[in-house]
Amino acid sequence: MAHNKPQNDNKPPQKSQRISFKLIFVIIILGCFVGVFIRTLTYKPDVSLEALNKNMPVFSLPSLADNSVYISNEDIKENAPALLNVWASWCAPCRNEHKFISQLSKEHNIKIFGLNYKDKAENGQSFLRKYGNPFFKSMNDADGLTTLNWGIRGVPETFIINKQGKITYRHTGEIRQKDMATILKAYNEALN
Repeated sequence: MAHNKPQNDNKPPQKSQRISFKLIFVIIILGCFVGVFIRTLTYKPDVSLEALNKNMPVFSLPSLADNSVYISNEDIKENAPALLNVWASWCAPCRNEHKFISQLSKEHNIKIFGLNYKDKAENGQSFLRKYGNPFFKSMNDADGLTTLNWGIRGVPETFIINKQGKITYRHTGEIRQKDMATILKAYNEALN
């Protein structure tokens, strides 16, 4: 006598089972997004990167204009007090603050080093041709690894470095008109 298999073994999962699998999948994905969001809000770089009056990181990066020429932390120290402005051609707030960076350079005769962040050199060069070049020297950190040592989480950011090579001021985000007096005061304090 032949055994007949019940025909309902090959039935697709019931609709309620499919919905519950989808619901679990959506909950997992949402949980991941919430976790990343909370981590981003609570992330703080190493205290030594955030703390002022610490030595600037040691680095050597190719010049934005000529990748066979290198600019280092020693170049900044030799020309200190100086500003280091971290920017990118793709960054809208960098375009907005550029007029203030230019004003600091031209009207206040401040030496500003530009650090082009996660950008192609040709895009950075094109940006400076279009908007003007306020930088005493400009370098390119195409892969963004050097800026990690500065504790950079985004652009723009601006630092003031004194004659001892220490970071005495940090401005996170776009420089606006209302920030100019504070930056000039911090720069003047770095002169001493």
